[in-house]
Amino acid sequence: HRVQNGVGMKATEKALVIALTAVAYTILYLLNSKFDALFSLTDHVSWVFLPSGLMLLLVLLFVELGAIGIVLASLWISSQYQTNPDWFVLVGGSLISGLGPLIARKICVDRLLLDVNLSSLTTTTLLTVAIICSVISAVLHQLLFTWRGLTEDFIEHVATMAVGNFIGTIIVLYGAKLVLHYLMPQPKTTKE
Repeated sequence: HRVQNGVGMKATEKALVIALTAVAYTILYLLNSKFDALFSLTDHVSWVFLPSGLMLLLVLLFVELGAIGIVLASLWISSQYQTNPDWFVLVGGSLISGLGPLIARKICVDRLLLDVNLSSLTTTTLLTVAIICSVISAVLHQLLFTWRGLTEDFIEHVATMAVGNFIGTIIVLYGAKLVLHYLMPQPKTTKE
């Protein structure tokens, strides 16, 4: 719980969490971009977006520290790879990338009574959180892109982005769950 909310952490520990979050997000984003030709509808919309899952996972685990790491990584990625020189899109999109999962987490904690320690996550709860995060991120990004003239069909792009975010989120969350299952010691059962 201490790492999750940053309370009681030293500034260097917080900086380390933010840096590791930013590096992890950047690496997965760059790996995902290698498959853009297969999965993208446009430059800003993908049918499978794995970083969406990592964004949610990092924000569920590290809350604001995770969101800050994602924003910083998104700023760097956008400044290096964005083809559109619109700084409002660069900064706005980066803020949305970090704040979208944070808003989704807040909604789930406040409205769906998601345990802040994540100890009671069920498959249904995980799916619900994934849907909420996927839709919030897609709507906020597409509002920005539409406002800046980068999206012609708002509804189609929101739907596609939400689906891509959801698929990426499910792959990452269940991948993490599978890895944890094999890394964590399993309780021994006794035969009688």
